[in-house]
Amino acid sequence: MKKGIKSFIIIIVISVVIIGGYFIYNYLNKDKLKVQGVIKDTSFSTKVVIITDKENNEWNIVTTEKTKILDEDGEKADLKYLIPQFEIEVSGKLSKDAITPNSLFASQIKILSSKDIVIISPVDGKSLSKAEINLKGFARADLGTLYVKIDNAEKGSIELPQTEGKYCYFEKSIPLSNIDLSGSAEKEIALSVYQKSSKDGSEANKVSVNLKLEPKTVSLYFSNIKFDPEMSDCTKVYPVTREVHILTDPGDVMQLLLQGPTEEEIEKGYSSPIPKEAIINEISIKDGVAKIDFSNLNPGGSCRVAAIRASITETLKQFPEIKEVIISVDGNIEEALQP
Repeated sequence: MKKGIKSFIIIIVISVVIIGGYFIYNYLNKDKLKVQGVIKDTSFSTKVVIITDKENNEWNIVTTEKTKILDEDGEKADLKYLIPQFEIEVSGKLSKDAITPNSLFASQIKILSSKDIVIISPVDGKSLSKAEINLKGFARADLGTLYVKIDNAEKGSIELPQTEGKYCYFEKSIPLSNIDLSGSAEKEIALSVYQKSSKDGSEANKVSVNLKLEPKTVSLYFSNIKFDPEMSDCTKVYPVTREVHILTDPGDVMQLLLQGPTEEEIEKGYSSPIPKEAIINEISIKDGVAKIDFSNLNPGGSCRVAAIRASITETLKQFPEIKEVIISVDGNIEEALQP
């Protein structure tokens, strides 16, 4: 009888300890969470990592000196290993006092998956508005040299800087002036970054983003013999509209003007007063004044001089930021476009 009572008391004590321990553990860990997601952005200065979980919720992961960061092999890493597009698992405590929701103070961050090359800019599917791509990203430092390609055309290389860390930041400006800018349909180009295999030169670790080139309308001003058969007013020029891609820069539109009218436009009487051999040396815009310098701009005849000035000036003044146009030839303003 006594043994039964004693056993019963022991069971009660053990149950109380287990239940009490359970509630104490839950109380101490009630704000602790484990979140898994893909890194969207990293601020090394503020030591905050933004991730997106599978439900597309955003989390602000705050790191401290006590935060343990582990790579895919469980080895110790640091904040610079946390690169956008890497998948991580975060253990930490939810902050009640944070200004932004879903703020988690991380006790441990484990990298679940990584990439050798990451393109952070431009973003996949983005529409380009300028004739230039500002490429930015991260890569494994030991890759040495990266190569860039747009569709099937190589666009140079990137020498990765030597660093003590495993990953390094890179950037490169890629002009698009040699892309076919004509046509009215939306276009799409593929921007790729890759490493060349040391064995056969094939593309390795290749990553790509697709970029859209949306058509835009610009005006080019030409003379027209049908509108003014007698050429009674040499300063009179007439606009033609073109559907082009990514051209928003006045310098690019001027290059298009130098190409002259299309065959269809010529049949309608349009002609360019600007000599075919003319080239643009430099163009700058400041305080509403566009300064453009040419070479090989030798028109001959006062009427043609007036038509050239009108063609260039009217084409540039379609841009709201340009109020005045100054034309020079090989740096000389005074003798520019003299008959």
